[in-house]
Amino acid sequence: MDTLTAKDFDGDRLTRPGDWAVCFGADWCRFCMGFRRNHFAKLEGNAPFSVAWGDVTEMENPLWSKFNLDVVPVLIAFRNGAPVWRKDGVAGVGLVEKDVVALKEAFR
Repeated sequence: MDTLTAKDFDGDRLTRPGDWAVCFGADWCRFCMGFRRNHFAKLEGNAPFSVAWGDVTEMENPLWSKFNLDVVPVLIAFRNGAPVWRKDGVAGVGLVEKDVVALKEAFR
Protein backbone atom coordinates (compact mmCIF):
# COMPACT_ATOMS: atom_id res chain seq x y z
CA MET A 1 0.00 0.00 0.00
CA ASP A 2 1.30 3.44 -0.93
CA THR A 3 2.06 5.83 1.90
CA LEU A 4 1.28 9.43 1.05
CA THR A 5 2.89 12.53 2.50
CA ALA A 6 2.14 16.24 2.22
CA LYS A 7 4.03 16.40 -1.11
CA ASP A 8 1.34 14.16 -2.67
CA PHE A 9 -1.26 16.91 -2.22
CA ASP A 10 -1.78 20.38 -3.64
CA GLY A 11 -3.90 21.95 -0.92
CA ASP A 12 -6.67 19.43 -0.37
CA ARG A 13 -6.29 17.91 -3.86
CA LEU A 14 -4.53 14.60 -4.40
CA THR A 15 -1.93 14.91 -7.16
CA ARG A 16 -2.74 11.44 -8.53
CA PRO A 17 -5.42 10.85 -11.17
CA GLY A 18 -8.22 8.34 -10.87
CA ASP A 19 -10.23 7.10 -7.91
CA TRP A 20 -8.40 6.85 -4.61
CA ALA A 21 -9.38 6.06 -1.04
CA VAL A 22 -6.97 7.53 1.48
CA CYS A 23 -7.01 6.64 5.15
CA PHE A 24 -5.26 9.29 7.21
CA GLY A 25 -3.79 7.79 10.34
CA ALA A 26 -0.92 7.77 12.80
CA ASP A 27 1.39 5.03 14.03
CA TRP A 28 0.66 5.97 17.65
CA CYS A 29 -3.12 5.51 17.20
CA ARG A 30 -4.25 1.98 18.03
CA PHE A 31 -7.61 2.59 16.31
CA CYS A 32 -5.81 3.65 13.12
CA MET A 33 -3.55 0.65 13.09
CA GLY A 34 -6.39 -1.77 13.85
CA PHE A 35 -8.60 -0.31 11.11
CA ARG A 36 -5.73 -0.39 8.63
CA ARG A 37 -4.87 -4.01 9.35
CA ASN A 38 -8.39 -5.42 9.80
CA HIS A 39 -10.35 -3.51 7.16
CA PHE A 40 -8.58 -0.95 4.98
CA ALA A 41 -5.64 -3.09 3.81
CA LYS A 42 -8.09 -5.74 2.58
CA LEU A 43 -9.34 -3.27 -0.05
CA GLU A 44 -5.98 -3.20 -1.85
CA GLY A 45 -6.44 -5.07 -5.11
CA ASN A 46 -10.03 -5.93 -4.21
CA ALA A 47 -11.77 -2.64 -5.01
CA PRO A 48 -12.37 -0.59 -8.17
CA PHE A 49 -10.24 2.20 -6.70
CA SER A 50 -6.71 2.54 -5.40
CA VAL A 51 -5.95 2.77 -1.68
CA ALA A 52 -3.26 4.66 0.18
CA TRP A 53 -2.25 5.48 3.72
CA GLY A 54 -1.95 9.18 4.58
CA ASP A 55 0.69 9.17 7.29
CA VAL A 56 0.05 11.91 9.86
CA THR A 57 2.08 10.36 12.67
CA GLU A 58 3.90 13.64 13.29
CA MET A 59 1.62 16.33 14.72
CA GLU A 60 3.55 18.95 12.72
CA ASN A 61 2.50 17.30 9.45
CA PRO A 62 0.67 19.93 7.33
CA LEU A 63 -1.96 17.37 6.35
CA TRP A 64 -3.54 17.87 9.80
CA SER A 65 -4.50 21.41 8.84
CA LYS A 66 -5.00 20.86 5.09
CA PHE A 67 -7.75 18.36 5.86
CA ASN A 68 -8.94 19.80 9.19
CA LEU A 69 -8.11 16.56 10.97
CA ASP A 70 -9.29 16.64 14.58
CA VAL A 71 -9.19 12.88 15.09
CA VAL A 72 -7.73 9.91 13.23
CA PRO A 73 -8.40 7.70 11.40
CA VAL A 74 -10.19 9.62 8.65
CA LEU A 75 -11.24 8.16 5.29
CA ILE A 76 -11.42 10.44 2.26
CA ALA A 77 -12.45 9.39 -1.25
CA PHE A 78 -10.80 11.29 -4.13
CA ARG A 79 -11.99 11.33 -7.74
CA ASN A 80 -9.38 12.76 -10.15
CA GLY A 81 -7.74 14.59 -7.27
CA ALA A 82 -10.84 16.17 -5.74
CA PRO A 83 -12.20 15.00 -2.39
CA VAL A 84 -15.74 13.67 -2.93
CA TRP A 85 -16.56 11.84 0.33
CA ARG A 86 -15.28 11.81 3.91
CA LYS A 87 -15.78 9.83 7.09
CA ASP A 88 -14.10 10.90 10.30
CA GLY A 89 -13.37 8.35 12.98
CA VAL A 90 -15.06 8.58 16.34
CA ALA A 91 -12.86 9.35 19.36
CA GLY A 92 -12.34 6.17 21.35
CA VAL A 93 -13.75 4.01 18.53
CA GLY A 94 -12.05 4.93 15.26
CA LEU A 95 -13.58 3.58 12.05
CA VAL A 96 -15.32 0.24 11.60
CA GLU A 97 -16.26 -2.19 8.84
CA LYS A 98 -19.51 -0.36 7.99
CA ASP A 99 -17.38 2.67 7.11
CA VAL A 100 -15.63 0.59 4.43
CA VAL A 101 -19.06 -0.33 3.04
CA ALA A 102 -19.98 3.36 2.91
CA LEU A 103 -16.67 4.13 1.20
CA LYS A 104 -17.40 1.57 -1.51
CA GLU A 105 -20.84 3.13 -2.02
CA ALA A 106 -19.21 6.55 -2.46
CA PHE A 107 -17.46 5.30 -5.60
CA ARG A 108 -20.65 3.95 -7.26
